[in-house]
Amino acid sequence: MNKVIAYAKKTMLAIKNPYGSVLRVFPNAINAFEKSENVLFLGVKDHSSIPHKLVHLLESNNMVLHTIDSCSLGGRAIDYRLFHPVHGGYMTGSSSGTALNVFLGINDIGIGTDGGGSVLAPALSLNLFGFISPLIEREYMEKFRKVSTDEISFVPSIGFISKDLQLILDAISIVLQMDLECQNGIDVFEVNESLNYNDRKACIDYLQGKLSRHDVVIEYNKNIDVFGKGDSVYGHYDLRTQEEQKKSNKGLLRVANMVGATALAIPSNELSSGYVLFCKSDLASIRKMLAIAPKYCQKEDAMIKKYFGNIDMYFDEGYFNRKV
Repeated sequence: MNKVIAYAKKTMLAIKNPYGSVLRVFPNAINAFEKSENVLFLGVKDHSSIPHKLVHLLESNNMVLHTIDSCSLGGRAIDYRLFHPVHGGYMTGSSSGTALNVFLGINDIGIGTDGGGSVLAPALSLNLFGFISPLIEREYMEKFRKVSTDEISFVPSIGFISKDLQLILDAISIVLQMDLECQNGIDVFEVNESLNYNDRKACIDYLQGKLSRHDVVIEYNKNIDVFGKGDSVYGHYDLRTQEEQKKSNKGLLRVANMVGATALAIPSNELSSGYVLFCKSDLASIRKMLAIAPKYCQKEDAMIKKYFGNIDMYFDEGYFNRKV
């Protein structure tokens, strides 16, 4: 009963929609508890590239569609319509609403799409886990090939966002139909050099080179979009806007999808920061990457959990609860 009440509150919060991150709510998601106690709420980015059959597959595994989530216009890397609930700046895009709805506790897990960091970056900006892989619905996604603002052709990847690494692992197991056992040695390379992240083509060459020689490449991204705007539309104007784009601190995650890599974002306890793990997109490499992931996990921030994990605060009766 307590879980049903908690999930009913999730729906109430989705309907209230305090951050404008929800486009549509499915209140009947609560009915899934009639068949199982293991229900989880799922949010889906409002984008036509996410196939219904993928959502149905997850629903058959108790991840029930709960919301359709807002996203940035035209895949922008900054969403100027949504605000970051901690530092108050604009949200990182483009799977911005999906990340927000997980952060706020509306959903347990969300599905987004990533072309140039659009799952990994919003996940880390809110200190959440994120995962992308071109293996997810590969043939279907080929229909959505596009060209980036810097004239790079790419096919978007589908990915997941959650507060819980285990939910990410569960979703991977379901959609890629793979076990996660890994017993082989793992060659890890940690990026510790300064790169020109505004030069996306150079970053592509760099990451491709490292992935050709190592099982897993790891990079730490600090304060994503806190002190700058990591958006190539904004940054293309002049030296000043380019410098501000650099201050966004979006690293190789901007090219993970473009090199066909599979990647996992793991939050740290610094604001809008965390590790991104990259590997080649085959099942053996993914197993290796996921095997070392727990080593980089940290405990969820206690203050953020206490504040934003309290759905009741959105329904404080305030003035009408006064004693006279």
